[in-house]
Amino acid sequence: MTWIVLGELASLFSQPSNQAAQAAAQAAGGAFTAIARLLAGYLPGVVTLMLVIIGYVYASSVDDPQKATAAKRAIGMLIVGGLLIASAVTVGPKLAQLFTQ
Repeated sequence: MTWIVLGELASLFSQPSNQAAQAAAQAAGGAFTAIARLLAGYLPGVVTLMLVIIGYVYASSVDDPQKATAAKRAIGMLIVGGLLIASAVTVGPKLAQLFTQ
């Protein structure tokens, strides 16, 4: 009899925390999605501006091979960063839905 009462008490205490955890996960997923969409909104402009700046640095580094190498690395990092942000916008909401269910 006491095991039944303890089991009922445990289920009573576990339900609100489970619901609170689900609500917190949904809020975090929504925040992640909002941040990813905000960053993705600025992505084309930022990428274009950075490509112009890095392209100028690369074009002006005719005599300095270290500058050319740094510009090539910057272009690579720019492409990887843009892909990460773009994938976060597409994959992020799907992952948030997966973990909140």
